[in-house]
Order: sequence, then C-alpha cells, then structure tokens
Amino acid sequence: MSGKVHYQQCFYKPFAVLIYFGTSKPVSLDDYFGDFTTEVNRLQANGVTIMEQRFNVRIHWFICDTPARAFIKGTKGHTGFYACERCEIRGFKEDRVPQFSRIHCPERTDESFRRRSQQRHHNPKSPFLQVGNDLS
Repeated sequence: MSGKVHYQQCFYKPFAVLIYFGTSKPVSLDDYFGDFTTEVNRLQANGVTIMEQRFNVRIHWFICDTPARAFIKGTKGHTGFYACERCEIRGFKEDRVPQFSRIHCPERTDESFRRRSQQRHHNPKSPFLQVGNDLS
C-alpha cells in the first residue's frame, strides 16, 4: 500500500506504507492491517511533529483494484450476489456473469456499512472499521 503527502501547494512522491510478500493474499486482515490501523489512529489523534511543527494526519482515500478493495473492506468480491458497494441489491447470474438489474434499491451508507446491516455483503470484519475516518 502506498501513501502520499498533500500539503498546501507542495507535491510529494508516493511512498510505501505497507508491504506484503507471499504466494497468495494474506489470510488474516487483522494480521496484515493490525499495526497500520493502530498507527494511523494514533497519527490522526496526535498528528506528527516535524522540525517542531505539528501536522495533522488524515486519510483521504485508498486506491485499489476491485478485488483488492473488496478484500481490504471485508466485503464480497465483484462476482458475488451481494457485491454492489453502492446499494443493497441482490444480484443474479446469467451466462455466468453477475447482473444487477434494478436501479432503485436501498443505498448503502457509511452507517449501514459499519453496522454491517446486510450480512451477506460482508466477509470477516475489516480492521479498517477501527480507523476513525469515513472509509466506506
């Protein structure tokens, strides 16, 4: 995972925040993100001091491909029946392709996501739910 500093009009290069090496994705999100969530919560609460100047820390977004996004959020992948990130529709498969045919469905909100109101949308709980910012 990469990070990038945004400060006034300055431009900074992305830097490594979290690195994983293995033959498959991590088995446990808690093991993979545990230290990260602890550290980012500490930084958001206390900021960081550089050369006697305190700076606030805030996460603006995570940029991931679709499978990685579902993995870190602890949700069904893009081929699942309850995969839609924006609403609580149940999809179906036609010719082995997921279909979401309705456009007027209950919206998924940050609150409903954090409450895990649609259980079939969620996999094991994501450590990102412990991070202070709105990340859904």
